[in-house]
Amino acid sequence: TFKAGRDLYPTAVEDFENTPLSESGATNIAGKFCKWTLDNVAIVDNTDGYGNGQHVLKMMRSGKLISSALEQGIRTMKFTVKNKSNYQLRFKVKVSTNGTNWTELGSTTTIAKNKDVELSFNSIAEGSYLQFEMLASNNAAVCYIDDINVSLTKAPSTDIKQIANSQKLTANGQTYNLAGQRVDANFKGIVIKNGRKIINK
Repeated sequence: TFKAGRDLYPTAVEDFENTPLSESGATNIAGKFCKWTLDNVAIVDNTDGYGNGQHVLKMMRSGKLISSALEQGIRTMKFTVKNKSNYQLRFKVKVSTNGTNWTELGSTTTIAKNKDVELSFNSIAEGSYLQFEMLASNNAAVCYIDDINVSLTKAPSTDIKQIANSQKLTANGQTYNLAGQRVDANFKGIVIKNGRKIINK
């Protein structure tokens, strides 16, 4: 079956629903396509309807949301920043190859008070780090983000790279199918025995 181009790439939505409520300063928070570090940012209950589910990301003045190194590249990324304060704010998205030196993606976006802005970015390389930063002149400024939609450059690998075996291989070693399940000698098809792929007929 032929698939349209947009269906050839896996997608993920960081909606923070499976993420525990977290205070600023939390690190290695497991997300949908990376881990997150929260700096003046918190994952909170969505009591005010600023997101689609039960949790939403709340960013305070000078807040930074920082990703771990991306295991897969991002083809496209789209999300909405909701300024729910009476103060203008500025929002930046940055990328880094080492998590230390940052380069801004696009330009700084100014968001008027009580307004929402949708942002989108393309072509973020595998191994890069992401940083979302909110800047404002007033400590009461706050914004919310939910549903960071990404299209990834490739699906997670399901290949069998190597079968680890600390014991010496013998002529009577165990036999496995391509899913890694042990099978007996009557199994028909491609099997792995003694570290080699064989066809059982």
